[in-house]
Amino acid sequence: MRLIATTLAALLIPALAQASAPPQCPMVLDFDTDSSGNAIAAGQDLWLGYDGWGIDLTTWNSMDMTSAGMGIAFDSSNPPGLDYDLGTPNASFGGPGIGQGGEAGSPGENANALGNLLISADNFVDANGDGLIDVPDSDASGAWFEFNFDAPTCVFGVTLVDIDANEGASDILHYGPSGDTLLHASPAALGNNSVDTLTYEVCGVSWMLVDIYGSGGIDGLQVCVGGTPEVCDGQDNDGDGQIDVEVSWTSDLDGMLGNEPPNADGDVQELLGGMSAGDHVVTFEVEDPALGRCWDAVFVSVSNRPEVTISAPLNGAIFEDDDPILLAGTATDAEDGSQGLTVDWSSETDGDLGTAPTDGDGYSEVIYTGLSIGEHTLRMQVTDLDGVGGSAEVGITIIAAAER
Repeated sequence: MRLIATTLAALLIPALAQASAPPQCPMVLDFDTDSSGNAIAAGQDLWLGYDGWGIDLTTWNSMDMTSAGMGIAFDSSNPPGLDYDLGTPNASFGGPGIGQGGEAGSPGENANALGNLLISADNFVDANGDGLIDVPDSDASGAWFEFNFDAPTCVFGVTLVDIDANEGASDILHYGPSGDTLLHASPAALGNNSVDTLTYEVCGVSWMLVDIYGSGGIDGLQVCVGGTPEVCDGQDNDGDGQIDVEVSWTSDLDGMLGNEPPNADGDVQELLGGMSAGDHVVTFEVEDPALGRCWDAVFVSVSNRPEVTISAPLNGAIFEDDDPILLAGTATDAEDGSQGLTVDWSSETDGDLGTAPTDGDGYSEVIYTGLSIGEHTLRMQVTDLDGVGGSAEVGITIIAAAER
């Protein structure tokens, strides 16, 4: 989905006067305590365990998200039933976990006690009516875990336990407010009783899905739910005319984009050039020695430039000043195809020479007579339907007719 298309080689993004700074970051969903600091018991339903942080959990016991499940706390230090592949740490580290994927020296080494994990229950039996599942066990058929955030959120990573190699690839999907995918993280299938900790940063998340194709658990989800606005308004302590804060612009696709400091009024502008084509989450971050970290994020979609080739005239060609000159070339665009692209022909010396859109094959031509005597750089400028431009150039020479 295109959210913003830029017609320039560089993108100018103004900084906002205020940036969101969550009240506590990161918030760690460890499933041992809830958002109020209360201990979570094994077998407890966790759907409202973190509503105090603006996070709601919905669990689905089917890949098509039509069968509601129950996300519960599973005590990995004392696995109930026979679910030892979810035990932590692995037996090779003195724990209850059983499985080659978590053994010492394996890629999914399971070396630490993780306490409670979030699992999708394969039964809802509460025989004694205490509100807890009696023998919680992870659903071997797999499940979706849906986390909905009340405000734009940064997600910094998560730990998955027992992602088996023979159960299919699992996925972690992060979505913006319009349902656009901000980040698709793919955890490794490291085997029975394995532990895989994924570390990354994506901001502006409205909701995220963790799908596990088989038995498995979740721990240590780190998030930063947007809080009340704060102003990072550092002072000019050294008299150099600049506010004493550090700023940075980053893209989830391209990494660091710039760090131009604010001026004396606290305004920040960064001319961002050369961004790769695709959907970007661009984060503006301010680090204030007095007030801490503030940030905001915007969604930017950068289109591919049209590919342009001039077929006539040939580079270096010589013409007389009364010759009709064929200006011809082809163009195509990754998003819009070949037909109907706007083509403008020009001379660096004489200016505009004519306009003709591309046909179904991407071909455009203009015949021009009367170029001035001398050297010319001819440009074929192509603009796609998003206003993004691409061009090609050739050099020719015009001589007086009597000189040939």
